[in-house]
Amino acid sequence: MFNVTQWASAFHRGNQSSSLPAVQDICEDLAGNDAERARGTAAIGGISAHPTQQAEFGRFLPRCSVFLARWKAKLDEQTMEYQVAFNEVEELGLEDNAYGDLLRLLFFKSAYGGVADYVEVLVEWRKKFGKDGSENAKWEFEDGEG
Repeated sequence: MFNVTQWASAFHRGNQSSSLPAVQDICEDLAGNDAERARGTAAIGGISAHPTQQAEFGRFLPRCSVFLARWKAKLDEQTMEYQVAFNEVEELGLEDNAYGDLLRLLFFKSAYGGVADYVEVLVEWRKKFGKDGSENAKWEFEDGEG
C-alpha cells in the first residue's frame, strides 16, 4: 500500500511531471526495480514541505512528502519490531501448533499496529496540510486550488 500511495503521489496531475525533470526522475525510479524504487523513496523523503519546493516538485508532491516520510518511518519501525519478535518466537522452540498460534498473533499485532500507525500519521498530516489545516493558507494558488 505504501508503494502504491507513493507512486500515486509522484504521478499526481498536480505535479505536472512532464515539465518537472526532478519529478520525472522520481517517477522513473518508482516504476523501476527494487534499487530504483528505494532511490525514489529516498528522493521523496528529501523533499521539504515548503511552498518554494513547488517550482521543482509541483504542487502536490511537497505536501505529500511529509506524510510519506512519516509513514515510511512507522513502517520501518513496525518491520524491526516484527523481526525481533519473530526471532524471539523462533528461539522458544515451540511445537507446531503453539508455534503457529503465536506467529498468527504476532502477525495480527503487526498488521493492526500498521493500520493504527497509518491512521495516526494521516490524522497528524491532515491537521497540518488538510483543507482547513494550519499550513493550508501557505499553499493557496492563483487559481484558488490547493
